[in-house]
Amino acid sequence: MSKPTLLYLGEPIKWNHDLYQTLCETFNVVRSESPTRDLFIQDLREGKYGDFSAMYRPDWNSGIEMGNWDSELMYVLAKLK
Repeated sequence: MSKPTLLYLGEPIKWNHDLYQTLCETFNVVRSESPTRDLFIQDLREGKYGDFSAMYRPDWNSGIEMGNWDSELMYVLAKLK
């Protein structure tokens, strides 16, 4: 049985390596490569990150590509699954 996919947002992990290791054991971790919000939303619409079950943003200052949780983002995410 394959592991569910987790979309990792932001910079490479700097702290809390134990939690990250647990996430890697539990999920297939895929890191976002979108440098801007517009490209992130486009990549989501095109299925670039596959059929992910969760997103991980390691701290409030990371994941700038996602931007705010607003109606535009929620609409795109709702269409994924």
